[in-house]
Amino acid sequence: MINAILFDLDETLLDRTGSLRLFLTDQHKRHEAIAHVSVEDYTELFLTLDARGTKPQLETYTALLGHLGQVDEDLANTMHGEYEDGFPQFVQLVAGSEELLLYLRQKGLHTGIISNGREDHQMRNIYKLKLDLLVDGILVSEKEGIRKPDPEIFWRAASRLSLKPEECLFVGDNPEADILGAQTAGMQSMWVPNGATWPTDAPTNPGFEADSLKAVHDMLVRIGV
Repeated sequence: MINAILFDLDETLLDRTGSLRLFLTDQHKRHEAIAHVSVEDYTELFLTLDARGTKPQLETYTALLGHLGQVDEDLANTMHGEYEDGFPQFVQLVAGSEELLLYLRQKGLHTGIISNGREDHQMRNIYKLKLDLLVDGILVSEKEGIRKPDPEIFWRAASRLSLKPEECLFVGDNPEADILGAQTAGMQSMWVPNGATWPTDAPTNPGFEADSLKAVHDMLVRIGV
């Protein structure tokens, strides 16, 4: 029996790519050194180098400026600082997030977030989106000292809700960190790709699968959750 639905943050509840597009559009306007490249090209190059948040941001900015012919460490540091300070002002929810979380609360299910990342950065995003008011627990890898897909972080999330892993369903976009990690921990899983692709060298078992949080909502209703 499912008694809790746990979620990844970036690209699952938080529309990270859409939020980045808004932030990068604003950032592009403020730097004459990159004015020779269009905001569209600047944004797409950043997103490519960022690789869905799997690269350190300072490394991304350094590589980005190198591609644009601006090998400037000070500028990379400045732009990275702008990201650290300014990104939370542009964050947006994935469509259907709030409605789904409110539905789960109405149904009496526990909810939570398990996110890889730095605690200060992720919590600023969570507070800005008011997700802390909509879930029962939040685990961020830096604070926990352990990262997905290590099963320990999933076990901790279940334990803090006084549940067993098999009573939890985990929803996420990353095949390895989210889906296979949750399955290894003994949880059920639901893959919502949101632009991610399943790796060819990974076991092909995404568990449940949906193309949007609206579809997740509909599926949970159908299976009686």
